[in-house]
Parts: sequence; structure tokens; C-alpha cells
Amino acid sequence: MRVIVFLGPTMACGEAGGVLRATYLPPASRGDVYAAAQSRPWAIAIIDGFFHRVPSVLHKEILWAMSRGIHVYGASSMGALRAAELSPFGMVGVGRVFEAYREGTLTDDDEVAIVHGASDSGYLKGSEALVNIRATLAQALATEIIDTDTHAEMIRVAKDMFYPERTWDRLLRAGEAQGVPAEQCRRLADWLPAGTVDVKRDDALELLRRIGSDMARSTEPKQVSYRFHSTTVWEEHCNGFDGRALPDTGGADESLGDELLDELRLLGEDYDIERERAQSRVLAAELALRQGDTLDPADTEDQVRSIRRDHGLDDEARLDQWLLRNGLSREGFVGLMQDESEVQRILSRYRGWIPKYLYDSLRLSGRYEALEARARTKQGLLSRWGLSSPALADAGMSESELWRWFFQDLLEQPIPRDIAAYAATRDYEDVDLLRRAALRELLFRRKTVATLDAPAQLVSHG
Repeated sequence: MRVIVFLGPTMACGEAGGVLRATYLPPASRGDVYAAAQSRPWAIAIIDGFFHRVPSVLHKEILWAMSRGIHVYGASSMGALRAAELSPFGMVGVGRVFEAYREGTLTDDDEVAIVHGASDSGYLKGSEALVNIRATLAQALATEIIDTDTHAEMIRVAKDMFYPERTWDRLLRAGEAQGVPAEQCRRLADWLPAGTVDVKRDDALELLRRIGSDMARSTEPKQVSYRFHSTTVWEEHCNGFDGRALPDTGGADESLGDELLDELRLLGEDYDIERERAQSRVLAAELALRQGDTLDPADTEDQVRSIRRDHGLDDEARLDQWLLRNGLSREGFVGLMQDESEVQRILSRYRGWIPKYLYDSLRLSGRYEALEARARTKQGLLSRWGLSSPALADAGMSESELWRWFFQDLLEQPIPRDIAAYAATRDYEDVDLLRRAALRELLFRRKTVATLDAPAQLVSHG
């Protein structure tokens, strides 16, 4: 079962991955939970999230995700805030920070706020969270490093500071300037490197362990007691989320990236056919969420029976073989059937989501296996030959010669006047990616024929 975790400065993703196998994404901002939910993970966990200068995660998108059968957890930082607010609706909160917010001991957002660097810096911290300062000062008091008066005054000084300015150096200087005895500040400074308490990190670890434990007990979808109601404001938010990238879905799709879709694009009009099928699936999923529909298990069961009948999967062994050939787990198959039950009754529009649904359409049409095999063969051979990302020089061609071969010889159609527009119709982000696909196909054919001294066994381009 797949879990998506939004994580940033609270702890390193590598360390988190050692506790729970999951897809780790950067801190959540507005629309990220909505986008993550599109891939139907078993659970979404929010640890870190943006706020202040970046719009924060909406309560409504969390409620929507849970109404779609996704377990949502929160701890440590933004996750603790949202879990405290939404625990009556089923969001699961974990840890001391969550408990403090839920009980009202903590009320302000700045308790967990920090400034930090970008992802390429490892989210380098530029300040310390007030919840960690509180926990550290409590430990210093408990071990008699500081006295009661110093503890109270340092808490007051820290609370009065703007959150980006909260560092231990600044806090110690400010405390002494406001009357905290110099000896108390010196004792605290000497003790700090080893005595610092990171309650946010501790809560994050507890959350990851909790998810692992919950999954071991049950993998059933989330059940909620409310009915999600779509509103005009919610639909406006959804419109604003259009085009947001979805997280990787794992499996064969992830390992091949766009290489499998290249195989389909190389079949000319066949791409348009499969794309239309994918569009209908995207449209259906979108209208379902706009209407606030909840999944009906009976509909999904009907789809399972229908697909198994259509594909001759009348026993478990045949089903397992079909899943293997199509790059699906049992859980992935259930998710596909949930999607398909919605496709039968609803429409949508997200162009940016089409590649994901194309994979599903290929599975249902029976074309996935052959395209996946060719893409994987091409990927492996080109990598071995050092031609994964070839240039025109590798083919010994000019740009015009390449397009002449690609369109006239391969696809048997006139060269488009606007190649960039053509690339867009095939869902390439730019001409460079179309050129890369054409070069890879050309060199694959050349090298395969040269290696085998015989025509390559290729999928027909009819």
C-alpha cells in the first residue's frame, strides 16, 4: 500500500525512509494534498507544510481526501495544526505537539514555525521552533541547569521574538539583556549542544511508526461519518489547482518514466485513440470530486467482476498473472476499478493528468504489455550504448534530415509546418523532448539492426 508523506526541515527523508517506506514529498502547500490524493494512496501524512508567505494546506482538501477513502495523518508542524483542527472529522494526530494544540495548551501557529533553506540545502534551518525551545527549557529546568525564574523569563522572551529570529544565540543574548542572570545564561549555553530537545522530530518518528503499525493491522480504506459537500468556493480552489503535478505512482511507470509513452507516441494516430480514452477517465474523476461523490463499494465490485469477465480472469492465478503483466499490485487493481466505476458516470478535463490515465487505458485495452516490453528493451540497450539522451551528432544528421526521417519515413505523413505545435499535440513539453524521442527511436533501430544483422522485431507502426 502506498503512503505519501510531506516532509521538510523536521527530519531528513533518508532517515524517515528507514522507518517507513513511503513517497516523500516537500513540505505541503495549498493544493498539494488534493494533488497527492489523485493517485489514491492508502494514506497521506503531513509533517511539514508552508504558511505565511506561501498559501497553506486547506482544511477542505484534507476533508475531501478522507472522503475518498484516504487515511490522513498529521504531526510535528503543519500536520499537528491541521490534525488538531480536523481530528473530530477523522484526521489522525500523533505526538506531543498535536496533543498540545488539541488540548489548547498551544494556540498560535508560530509555535511550530521556522525559516529554512530550499530542498537543495537539505532544508537548512535558520531558526528554532518555539515548541522545541519550550521542550528544551523544560528539560533544562528539570535537570537544574536553570532555575524557575530563568525558565519563565526565557519562555517569555522567546515568545515575544518574531519566529524567524528565534535562534539560541539570539535568545540567550536577548534574555541576558532583559535581566536573566549572566550565570544562568552561561550554564544554559554550555549545556545546550547536548541538551537540546527536538520534539518535532520525535513526533515525526512516532507518526511514521504509527502509520506502519496501522497498515500492519488493516489496509481498509478510510471511512468517514460526514458527506463531503462541494461548494462554489471549493470548485474555485479546484480550478486554481489545475495543472499541479501529481506525485510518481511507482512501479513500471516510474522506472520507465515517459519511455513507455514514447512507444505509444511513435504509433501515430494510435496515440490519439488512447489519449481520448484517457481523457474520458480524467473527466470522470474530476466531475466526481466536484460533486462530492463518495465511492460506492458495490460499484467497484461490479467493475471488478466486469473486468475479470472481459479478460478471462476467472481464477486467482490468472488474475495474478494479468496484474504482473500490466505492472499492477492487488491494491493498484482495486484503485483502477474504483476509477473505472467513476468513468462510467462522470467527465473531466485535466490535460496535465492525461499521462497517468493513459497507462491505465493501455492496461484495460491490453496494449500495455507489448509497449512496456519494447520501452524497457530500448531503455536498456540505449543505456548500454551510452545513447540514453542522444544528440543530432550521434545520428550524423541535421535537424531537417531527422524530421524527414521521423515524419515521412517512420510515420508516413508530411512534415508539420509547426513542429512545436505537433509536439504539444503529443503531450511533449517542448520540441527538445520530441527530438529526443525521434533520435532514440532512430538509433535504436539502427543499432539493433547492426547488432543482430537482421530486421529488429518491432511493434508495427501501421
